[in-house]
Amino acid sequence: MELEIKEIIQEFDISKFDKIKRLNGGRINQTFWIHTSDGEFVIQKLSLVFDDKVIEVYRKVGRFLRTKGLTVLVIMPTKTGGHHIERDKRIWRAFEYLPNEEVNHETKDVEIIKESGKILGRFHKIMQDFNQELPETLEGFHDTKKTINDLRKLFSQ
Repeated sequence: MELEIKEIIQEFDISKFDKIKRLNGGRINQTFWIHTSDGEFVIQKLSLVFDDKVIEVYRKVGRFLRTKGLTVLVIMPTKTGGHHIERDKRIWRAFEYLPNEEVNHETKDVEIIKESGKILGRFHKIMQDFNQELPETLEGFHDTKKTINDLRKLFSQ
């Protein structure tokens, strides 16, 4: 795996690296922290369920959210000007690393849960103004009406 990551890093417009560390906690993708003379970066190997359409979606939605004042990570370019690397049917992408940012996947802290809900609500409110066509990355994944109906069925059992 380490050899694969080293080869992938060389495909991005990132200077020579001296440290690589796997970041634990991700549920879907494999994520790695990279230290270089130019700074710190994150490289992600996306799950097999995603293809290159997920990069297009991320870039379009990210640009839109930035116009609304939200901080959204920008995908680093590859040396050939692309936005991802594909190897063995897997998509790799890179971002600049945000120091001191921590994702808490599991918490019982009510304040963290409340803030998460506020952020999610803000995201949905902002996205009401989004009017671009997006390719479907996972069938039904962005079908909000279906998701709400599925949740209602689940809670009525």
